[in-house]
Amino acid sequence: MALSEKSKKTQDHVLKTTRAILMANGFHNTTINDIIKATGVKKGNLYYHFSSKEEICLAV
Repeated sequence: MALSEKSKKTQDHVLKTTRAILMANGFHNTTINDIIKATGVKKGNLYYHFSSKEEICLAV
């Protein structure tokens, strides 16, 4: 199933923002709530695109 343009933009935003957080704080010091706060993406929407913090970090 192909992602819509909006979904692709959301994923790209989450990955770019998470990369910056990980570089600053490291994996263990970064929480899913840190990612939600920094991206502005609601928790339900984040979990629609990624099943866990680990999945987001692997995609980064």
